[in-house]
Amino acid sequence: MFCAEEADGCFWQVSEGCASDIDTCIMMAALEPEESFAKGHCVKIFTPNCKEKKNYTSRDALIEDLWKTLSNVPMNPDTEDMEEEWFIFPKGTNREAIWNWFDENHSKGVGWIMNHEN
Repeated sequence: MFCAEEADGCFWQVSEGCASDIDTCIMMAALEPEESFAKGHCVKIFTPNCKEKKNYTSRDALIEDLWKTLSNVPMNPDTEDMEEEWFIFPKGTNREAIWNWFDENHSKGVGWIMNHEN
């Protein structure tokens, strides 16, 4: 897989082979600032054979898919700390810190994301 962004109608490749799976591409794209989406940019994720896999026209949609990748991260049930590194968070980060990031980066907050999971 590789990630690309459409800016003002022109494709530019972030990096071919930047990630071996879609979750990693989503994490990389989630670092894109909200201002880019406000300017009409979008983020597209393609398969290695250049077929479009995902197309994000809003940061919220991207953040919602990022939330889904969090379900694969093991958490210590006693401490609620992550047992491995994930996204921008080091191993040992508490669940509350992660939820705060989602709350700050999604327009409707983490509570909305939790209640609207597919």
